Amino acid sequence: MVQNTLFSFDSPIFPEWYFFNNSTELGRIYKLIPWNDLVKVLPEKRHPAGAPSYLPKAGYFGLMFLKHYTGLSDEKLMAAFQTNFSYQMFCGCRLKLNEVIRDNAFISRGRGYLAKYCDMNKIQKILVEAWKGELENTNVLMMDATCYEVHMRFPTDVKLLWESCTFLWEE
Repeated sequence: MVQNTLFSFDSPIFPEWYFFNNSTELGRIYKLIPWNDLVKVLPEKRHPAGAPSYLPKAGYFGLMFLKHYTGLSDEKLMAAFQTNFSYQMFCGCRLKLNEVIRDNAFISRGRGYLAKYCDMNKIQKILVEAWKGELENTNVLMMDATCYEVHMRFPTDVKLLWESCTFLWEE
């Protein structure tokens, strides 16, 4: 009797997928997330033009789960994502051997995409519905609120003197 499998046993992805699903904490978490329901919140891609994405739609959510799970900065998460097959599988992709994502803003672009197209109230309802039996405080939502100041500068003596002069002369 021949057993049919999604991947052949000599496929390079089969042992990794099996290990990911059965032996890692991320694999156990992956099984608990309602990926299909989350993807339904995102719009269909209308224009097929442009470079293909490394990630499927669910992968954008996967990146945000990984961001919170690991507690890493965007740069460090990107470096870990490039080399960790578990992170890649969690996001629904697998980079080829020696393949590198060169976009430094890869993770922030994913966050921006979700921010633009997701209704977080719908996302919260999907997750609460899926995990209803496991959650104690269903009225609490926690999200990554990464932000940074864009108009900061180092106040040198010359800058402070110049601003003082312009302030005095304008008054």
